[in-house]
Amino acid sequence: MNRPKDRALDTIAEWADRELAFWLHCMAGPRDFSAEHARLNETRRSIFLFDIAAGHAAMRPKPDFFTAEEIEARGCIDTRRAGLYRDFLADCVKGAAMPAKPATIAIDVSDFPLMSRQAPIFCFHKPRGAANPLVPDVHFFTHDWYAGDRDTTRFAQKRSAAVFAGASTGGSVTADVLRNAALPRLRLAQELHGHPDIDFRITAAVQCESPAVREALEAQPYFGSHLSWAEQYGHRFIISVDGNAAAWSRVVRVLMSGSVLMKFPSDSVLYYYHGLAPNRHFLPAQSREDIEAFIALDRAGALDLPAIAKRANGFARDYLARDRVVAYAQAIFGAYARWQTGEPAPTRSRWRSFLPGTKA
Repeated sequence: MNRPKDRALDTIAEWADRELAFWLHCMAGPRDFSAEHARLNETRRSIFLFDIAAGHAAMRPKPDFFTAEEIEARGCIDTRRAGLYRDFLADCVKGAAMPAKPATIAIDVSDFPLMSRQAPIFCFHKPRGAANPLVPDVHFFTHDWYAGDRDTTRFAQKRSAAVFAGASTGGSVTADVLRNAALPRLRLAQELHGHPDIDFRITAAVQCESPAVREALEAQPYFGSHLSWAEQYGHRFIISVDGNAAAWSRVVRVLMSGSVLMKFPSDSVLYYYHGLAPNRHFLPAQSREDIEAFIALDRAGALDLPAIAKRANGFARDYLARDRVVAYAQAIFGAYARWQTGEPAPTRSRWRSFLPGTKA
């Protein structure tokens, strides 16, 4: 019988298989995507090509957009993220079941990745049902795998209240959008302003069409000062509402904390959403009334929040720790590379053996 730790690794392998299903199982393969990859590299600023093989990972030049020096300097968001993925791939191919012959991986590092069925374009979030295979998001790297994030507030000391503090992402903020609170975060911030039990604030004015719109947003009563994670952990409920895509660091941080994630519906998904379950790892909410109802249940003693937080912590340990994120990447990149080069895909037990201290 597999130990619980091994079952988690089996689950990770299953997620990778599901993300590759369209390409590996619905299409006759392997396919030659070299022409389409070259076209994407020449026409899409945020799509980068990486050649990976056993012990090797390299980024292709992108001369139509960046010089070699600009790529190495990582001076803009696209080159910075591409560099982080190159570093991550270099880490993943160490000891992984990669073919000797290089395979090419296309990764779109944008917040708005290109959806395609012409060639597999890896990205870190996508609309539900899209064929793009998902990779871990860049915040795992930029936040040092959340190693320094610790919730030190005991549950009994947490206030029975909910909080959201984040930027005005979700689309372009025009004068009309601001006036009508036409983005989900703006709508909720306007609706919940002044609520005694729900602190929902916008703390950064971004994606504004003009300085005047930014100034008008910052003048809104719901626009507030930055709220640290230590301060947010003082609430029993932490709300997640999508911005440009599914929330990245917010979800991971709350799953690792002693607070409970209160998650609004998401049209965009991350790879580990395959295992994230409502009412088990988080509480689903769609409105002000839902938030208020959960707070009321907590105050009535009818909601076992510590049990939900404990299961969320277990999910984070099993699937979102660094070695597990690397295991997922090794599984998906290894299977894809072997498919592309015509070699047999590794077994799930072979994937498990990559992790220190585990046995196939």
